[in-house]
Amino acid sequence: MGAEFLATHPRVRLEFVLSDARTDLLGEGIDVALRVGKVLEPSLIARQIGSSRATLVASPAYLAARGSPHSVASLAEHDCIADPSTSGQVTWHLDGPAGPESVDVTGRLHANTAGALIEAALAGLGVALLPATISAPHVRAGDLVEVLAGHGVEGLGVYFVYLSRRQLPRAVTAFIEFAMSHLIEEGLVGPAPARP
Repeated sequence: MGAEFLATHPRVRLEFVLSDARTDLLGEGIDVALRVGKVLEPSLIARQIGSSRATLVASPAYLAARGSPHSVASLAEHDCIADPSTSGQVTWHLDGPAGPESVDVTGRLHANTAGALIEAALAGLGVALLPATISAPHVRAGDLVEVLAGHGVEGLGVYFVYLSRRQLPRAVTAFIEFAMSHLIEEGLVGPAPARP
């Protein structure tokens, strides 16, 4: 995506800062950030570009060795790759065909970035709950398999956030429009919910 944008805009320079932590845009000198989930900072302008969901995925090698979970409750018997928890207990709250379900999960690896979580899933270390925006290409390629289809986390908002419309450089506006259309065309982001 970056190469295509730079080819179209030869005078623009891109610098990506990859982090799952909420970054201080002003303090870090960042023009725009992509956020999945809720945007809580009242000082930021948030433009919702769509919505996504999180799905449960595992590698074919993990599933061959351990079998597929047959229910949400059976996830407690599997190695689950999750964000670290200060309490030591990780609970996944999932949406499913019968409504919301929760399960306490454990695993041998926890990591605090989506990149590390997906790499662990690809390496066969367990079942991961990941935004479809990052897992879908790996599922299409056959490197990951969705497990317990129909279970996940629905309605994750996908936003571009920035400090102010008045200070938004034209290059940033062009990047937002380009990235937004790319994410939608690739099917990584669904349409934003209609406003009431």
